[in-house]
Amino acid sequence: MKKTALVILSLQKAFHEFAPLKSAVDLSLFAINSALQVFRQTSNPVFFIQHTDDSLILEGSPGFDLIDNVECKKGEYRIIKRHRNGFYQTTLAEQLKNEQVGFVVVCGLAASKCVTATVVGALENGFEAAFLQWGVADIKETLTQTPYETIPVVSTEALKYFLTLGGEISLTKDIGLVGK
Repeated sequence: MKKTALVILSLQKAFHEFAPLKSAVDLSLFAINSALQVFRQTSNPVFFIQHTDDSLILEGSPGFDLIDNVECKKGEYRIIKRHRNGFYQTTLAEQLKNEQVGFVVVCGLAASKCVTATVVGALENGFEAAFLQWGVADIKETLTQTPYETIPVVSTEALKYFLTLGGEISLTKDIGLVGK
C-alpha cells in the first residue's frame, strides 16, 4: 500500500516577516498544523522544504529558520531547495519513493509560485498530488484562489478520515478524492 506524504514549503521566518505575507501565512497555519497532527498520529511522512538563494535567504541565517509555530521533529525530513519546484535539483522524489509514497499533499507558500510548481513536479515524478485546503498562502488572495481552481484540493478532515483508517488516498477523474 502506498503512503501519503505532507510537503510543507517555505514556512520560513524571512517570508513570515514580510508584511504582505504575514496575515496570509497566519491564516494558513491552522490547517497546516492540523494536517501535521494527522500525519504524525498516523505515521505518514512529513517533509519540510526550505528555500535558499544567494540574494534573499541565506542558509543558516535567522530568516532561513522555520517559523516559530512549526517544528520539524525527529524522523521528519528537511530538504533545501534553490528553485520554485521542490523536486527540481533536490532529493525529494527519491526520498518520497524510499518512503513508498504515492500521494503528496502540498501546503505552505507561495501558492502561485512554489506550491503550484511543486504540485506539477510531483505529477512529473509519478506521484498524485493535491493542495491542502486552506493550507496555502500568497501575497494576494486572488493568487491563492487561482491555483485552487485548477489543482485538486484535500481537506484536513478528509485526510484524517482516510489516514486514520489506514487507507490509501488516490484521485479519480469521476469522483475526485477516494480512499482504498
